[in-house]
Amino acid sequence: MKYTGAVKALVLMGLMVFSFAAWAQTYKPVDKGSQVEFTFKKGKGDDLVQTKASFSKLFGMVQFDPNMLQHALFDISLTTSGLRAAGKENEAHLRNFEFFDVSDYPAIVIKSTSVTQDRPGSIVYLVNANLTIKGITRPVKIQFTTTPSGTGYMFHGLLQFSRKAYGLGTPEEFDDMVTVYLQVNTAKK
Repeated sequence: MKYTGAVKALVLMGLMVFSFAAWAQTYKPVDKGSQVEFTFKKGKGDDLVQTKASFSKLFGMVQFDPNMLQHALFDISLTTSGLRAAGKENEAHLRNFEFFDVSDYPAIVIKSTSVTQDRPGSIVYLVNANLTIKGITRPVKIQFTTTPSGTGYMFHGLLQFSRKAYGLGTPEEFDDMVTVYLQVNTAKK
């Protein structure tokens, strides 16, 4: 009888470990099918100029189960050396110290702080995250949808942020708001 408390504690600990394993579905971003595109705009109407920087080399990890969002975690890095843009001059400009400063800052990091569902039954999710570019970290909100894909999920998201807050470009080069489209394909780790 005096072992009853210890037995209960062991059973409880076993259940906790089992429940952790049940919700800790860990995935890794895979390059195939993934793309992150930053769009910089200047002007309006016929005078609108858009410059796009695409990143396809990703690493990190995702913990996601739509039924256990309180345990969800996104920790994804974009390798800045994977930056691609239309035109060699344009790409070189985006890689230099005024923009992404690829030589000094090899990664852009998105790390979630919370994940919630837009509303019950919705396929739309909201991520509060920290976005780090050029060593500067600021909070952002990302809206995304997800669908099962292979052994993981395909995440489609959108976020906007102030390029000036991260020191991207010269003050008048582009409008301040940057739109980022995320398409992140994952596979079981």
